[in-house]
Parts: sequence; structure tokens; C-alpha cells
Amino acid sequence: MLKANIARANPQWRELDSQPVLVVFRGHDAYVSPSLYATKRETGKVVPTWNYAMVHACGIAKLQDQSQWLADQIKTLTAAREASRQSRGR
Repeated sequence: MLKANIARANPQWRELDSQPVLVVFRGHDAYVSPSLYATKRETGKVVPTWNYAMVHACGIAKLQDQSQWLADQIKTLTAAREASRQSRGR
């Protein structure tokens, strides 16, 4: 299960419930020089390329609007994304 959130101010959420969705995750990528290929030395007939990693996840969207579910979702997201930040006491 993939969990995400979308702002109520974004009208797209009204169209999502029970619809097929595609989520694309892009990973590392890097330029690959033709000089790295053995065939470059043998034939000279190579070209540069780009290596990359990508994942496509397909599913059906299910909207959640229960206040406790939303609170848990935001708490979990905030904890994961803010964990590396220093506490700034209040």
C-alpha cells in the first residue's frame, strides 16, 4: 500500500477516488561515456548513454477523509521527513 496526501486546495483530489493511478519513482542516474566500452577501443563505433533506475507503481486510488487517519498520516510523514533536522525548541 502506498500512502500519499494531496491538499484540499488542489481540485485533482475530487477526481481520484476509485480511479486507476500510476506513480513513478525516479532513482539514481548517470552519464556513461563511450570511453568505458571495450568496443570503443576495438571499433570506435559506440555512443554515450545514460543509465537510470525507475519504478512504476500502478493501482486504484482510495481516498481517506477520516480525521484520525489523516492525523496519523501527517504525523508519520512529518516524523520521517523531519527526523534528520535538529530540534529547534519552542
